Amino acid sequence: MTEAIERLQQATFKVATLVKEHEQLRQRHARAEEDLGTQRRTNEVLSKRVTELEQENEVLRTVQSKQKDVPPQAKERIDELVSEIDRCLALISG
Repeated sequence: MTEAIERLQQATFKVATLVKEHEQLRQRHARAEEDLGTQRRTNEVLSKRVTELEQENEVLRTVQSKQKDVPPQAKERIDELVSEIDRCLALISG
């Protein structure tokens, strides 16, 4: 009879441990879901920004191709935009 009681106590302890572990995993899962949502929103914002920058870059390139003498400021702005696009793409890529 004592052996049965010990086994029952062990099983009860094991169940309590598993229930506690299950709750911890549920909490981790909830945090991961929140993080995923945040990452998706960030990705969406960055993707839109990349699109805007690409459009602005295309306009600058079109203007540049129509001008023989490109002012140094335009070249610098294009370089800045290209760098920003690269940074955004790196953030999106992870």
